[in-house]
Amino acid sequence: MILKKNIEVKSFGSLFFDEIPQVIGAQYSGEDFFIGDSVSKLTIPWCRIGQKWIATENILLNIAWQELAARNLIRGNPVKIDGQYYLCRILNGDAIGVGDTEWDKALISTTRDDEFWHWQSHFSWSSRLHEEEDGTRKAYVHGGTSANDINFFLVAARYSRIGFRPVLEPMAPPKAITKRAIGKHIQVYGPAGKVGGVLKDFSEYDLVIEGDLFDGSDDWMATDGKTITVDRGQLVYWNRV
Repeated sequence: MILKKNIEVKSFGSLFFDEIPQVIGAQYSGEDFFIGDSVSKLTIPWCRIGQKWIATENILLNIAWQELAARNLIRGNPVKIDGQYYLCRILNGDAIGVGDTEWDKALISTTRDDEFWHWQSHFSWSSRLHEEEDGTRKAYVHGGTSANDINFFLVAARYSRIGFRPVLEPMAPPKAITKRAIGKHIQVYGPAGKVGGVLKDFSEYDLVIEGDLFDGSDDWMATDGKTITVDRGQLVYWNRV
């Protein structure tokens, strides 16, 4: 295998199921999962492409595209790894022309070798969607039989050889929440999605938001139909919008 010069490869962060660290390439069966701080011998290998880090293999298999969407991982959800914040998402499948996706550019910048990118017999979900004439939704995948292979599969189905190859974009740390944010429109991110709305109040333990946006699962927040209460212990990131 020949890598192009000045390619940075680094292992950090680990995959967790319900707080228990997992091996890379674990089979998913509905567990609560997240990427968190590095655990020795279970770290994720990454390649730096520009300012982004792309995992050199799928870290999670047998997960449906819509299950990733439910965790806000198509366009991105903030994560914190070893003290650094990142926007974590799947591969961006959008392209201006043929061979111009994020995956294609990564191959051009590094190598197409399976020994490095682990695409042989495994596919990685991307953000790009395809809709059949009958309305059936499918999502594009990369890899499989060749590095540049592209295909699409049902968004709602799990496949043992299709999985989640994360991309990380570094983010600045969030600012402290102060009284100046009350009455302002904010977005807050938990381990499985985001909530948006006007901040009505906050304490050491909770944020109270008059919500107009909810995207993801609801195991880190509660609502009475008008306001949303977010557990600050589950809060990953927040920002003004």
